[in-house]
Order: sequence, then C-alpha cells, then structure tokens
Amino acid sequence: MRNKNPNLLKEHTAIVNRVIDYIDQHLESELSLELLASKVSVSPSYLHRMFAKVTGENLNPHIVRTRILRASHQLVYSPGVTITDIAHQCGFSSLSDFSRVFKKLAGSSPETFREKQKHINRKNCQIDSKEWESYFVQYPYNEGHNDRLANHRLRVSIREFPKKDIYYIRHHGKRHYALLDEDVQQSFGDLSNMAFRNGLWSSGTYLLGIPRYPLFDFPFFELGYDACVTAPKKVDVSEEIGFRTLPGGTYAVLRLEEDARFVEPFVRCMLNCWLPDSGYMYDSRSAMMISYNNPSIHPERKWVVDICLPIV
Repeated sequence: MRNKNPNLLKEHTAIVNRVIDYIDQHLESELSLELLASKVSVSPSYLHRMFAKVTGENLNPHIVRTRILRASHQLVYSPGVTITDIAHQCGFSSLSDFSRVFKKLAGSSPETFREKQKHINRKNCQIDSKEWESYFVQYPYNEGHNDRLANHRLRVSIREFPKKDIYYIRHHGKRHYALLDEDVQQSFGDLSNMAFRNGLWSSGTYLLGIPRYPLFDFPFFELGYDACVTAPKKVDVSEEIGFRTLPGGTYAVLRLEEDARFVEPFVRCMLNCWLPDSGYMYDSRSAMMISYNNPSIHPERKWVVDICLPIV
C-alpha cells in the first residue's frame, strides 16, 4: 500500500479550506465545480478528487447541505421572510427545486418544517438546580410566583464584537459543540502552541470554537467544527491551518463556569427561553464558544466559556 504524502495532504487541506470558505460566503450565487476550481487555481477534476479525500464527501452534496442548513436556520429564526425568498437567498433556482431537496434531506416540506418549529415549548429550559440560580435574574413583576423557572430570565449580556482575523483547524463530519472530541481538543492545543511560537498572544487573543451549524439539533446538520485562535497579525503557519476573517457584529453572550455537559442545556435555554422574549433574532452568522481555560486542569473540571449567539 502506498503511503500518503503528509505534505500533499496539508496542501490539499489548505485548498479545500479556501473552497469551503468561499462557499460559505457565496451561497446565493452559482457554485459550479469549474468556478470553484478557478478560485483555487486547480483543475475541476483535481478539486473533485481532493475535496472528497479531505472532507469525506463530494463537493456538490456539501454545497447542497450547506444551502439547506442556511435555509433551515432562516425558516426557524426569520419568520418574516417568505420561503420563496429563502430559496433564492440560499442559491436555489426555484421554489420547487428547493422544496424537493429540502424534503429529501429534512424529511418534510419547508412549510411543514417551519410550522412545526412554531410549537417548540419556548419555556422548557430544563435547568432546575439551585446551583445555577446565579445565571438568572428575577422578573420583578412575577415576584411571589411559585414557579422558579418562570420567574427568572437568563443573565445574558449584549456585546459588539469587531471583525477578527483567526487561524483555524477545520474538522469535518459530526462534531459536538460542547463535549469536544479528542481531535478537536488536540487542535486547540496545537493552535495555542502555534500562537506562542509566533508571538500572537496579546490581551485580545483567545481560543474559540465555531460550530459549522446553528445551535439547534437536526440529523442532517453534520458539517463539522472549527477550532480557532484570534490573530493580531498574519504569520507563516502550517498549510493545514486556515486563515480567515470573522465579520463581527452583535452577539448575545452567556458566561458559564460549569462542567461541559451543562453547556448544551444552557444553549437550549438561550434559544427557547431568552431569545423569544429578547426582541432579537438569531442571525445566520456563526455562533462562537470563547474558551478561557482548559477544563481538564480545572480543579473541578469546569469549563469557563462564553456562549456567543449572533443576533440582529
């Protein structure tokens, strides 16, 4: 069996990262194999082969799933946008084409999917321990009510983040945003070491995780996870480490210091309890998990993390 050339794999990873970043930024446009190959200066057949080797899936299914992912987010969190407009904004040539592809992947029509989401129990926070009361503030007009959860509102702050350059290591396939896989944790360590070697650490440098899907669960949302570190300057790095700019903007931020298994319940509480009454909408920019420690060396193995939900 012929051994894989690690340098060639790194080169392929760098090219595929650039292609995926371009796809993410141009979902409303035509994304043919020929066009994408021209953007990274390789032949279409070569891009087709290397994309499958690096990601484990072919290019066109990746584009389709990314479009459906964006569309499903808008169906849930942009109720004022028509399904026809969502279809065009996500790069589908017609409503019928969008509906056919959506039903194939999601198991229902876009109309049924959107209608079903209206019936989510918006008050089901599933956080009922008194140990977590510090994360809530009490509604003054509900004082004396017997239901403690109904009396409280999640302690979320609204922050403006500037545009940030980041280095990232991309992981493909199904990844969890809270209970991080070993390879993702290793990537955070590699990025931290790279930042130290290149003098990138400053007061504005931090590690962050970016799930490549919205923070609500559906079975076809398995596009991966980016382990990242912010970058005050650009330096030469290994080719498998990508570089891009986060757009910045407004975020709802919840600071946690808990065991990682409790991150997901708090995210659900942000989406189902805090968001509907906040006056904001969950934007299609990427959510972020800004990490301030390594939970494996915390005396109580707690993770200090900011859950950052993009809002408009």
